[in-house]
Amino acid sequence: MVIGIFSFWVIVDFPSDAKFLTPEERELVRCRLEADGQHGARAEAFKWSEFRASFTDWKTYTGMIMYMGVDGALYAFSLFLPTIIKNMNKNYSATASQLLSVAPYALACFLVEAVLM
Repeated sequence: MVIGIFSFWVIVDFPSDAKFLTPEERELVRCRLEADGQHGARAEAFKWSEFRASFTDWKTYTGMIMYMGVDGALYAFSLFLPTIIKNMNKNYSATASQLLSVAPYALACFLVEAVLM
């Protein structure tokens, strides 16, 4: 929430407001936006019909279901892996099972780095 509130003052609405761009860069971005037919949020007014349309579009709910389907399995495995490890061997303490659950993620980190290099 803090980052969201802070971003209200940090994120700029249009390139002409971006103090981190040079005047040449601002003009370049403005020209590119005009070439794409985009003029920024200033030219657009809030419309309740568009807001309502985002909640009545079937693609919104299909995307939500797909995202939950992927992340549901991921988080179920991630959150319950220490419990699964502890139940596999009753001699493991809670701390040991937590530490043993780090191994798959550490291995994945190194494999991803190896593949990306």
